[in-house]
Amino acid sequence: QKFYIIFVSLIALIVIGVFVARDSVSLAPLPLEALAPNVSAFSKFDRAKILEISQEQSDQIGQINRIIQTVQVRFTTGALADSEKELTYEISDSKQKLKVGDTVVIAETSNPDIEGGEEFYIVDQYRLPALGVFALIFVILAIIFGKWRGVTALVGLAFSLCVLLYF
Repeated sequence: QKFYIIFVSLIALIVIGVFVARDSVSLAPLPLEALAPNVSAFSKFDRAKILEISQEQSDQIGQINRIIQTVQVRFTTGALADSEKELTYEISDSKQKLKVGDTVVIAETSNPDIEGGEEFYIVDQYRLPALGVFALIFVILAIIFGKWRGVTALVGLAFSLCVLLYF
């Protein structure tokens, strides 16, 4: 019976993982050098919401299919909160395409080669809510299957994380 419960729980986790993460799982994005050859590091990260996809084009580079989306975003965090910008997003897999309403992470960097000195790049989709769901599922399953040992294991894990983060 215990084997059956574990088996059903694993199947449930896989199914939940597929449904929760199917829209937020992506392959590795294009390397930084391909996106910004003159830029060495990003200085700030903010979140933004996709308001509109104004253009989408596709081309082939060797065996890689490159998709370029021009999107209008509204910043939701940082110094530029509530301001809008038009950005270009280059991807190599159609599963990574942005949709209106998606929340994305935007990186800002200084580039003396352009007017204004600042460049913005869409780095990735914002996935923290999906990670929170997985963490909650992990905690619930640890308590259900481990009972008191599961609770103490979670306390130990939290203590270990505190030690790693604060010392």
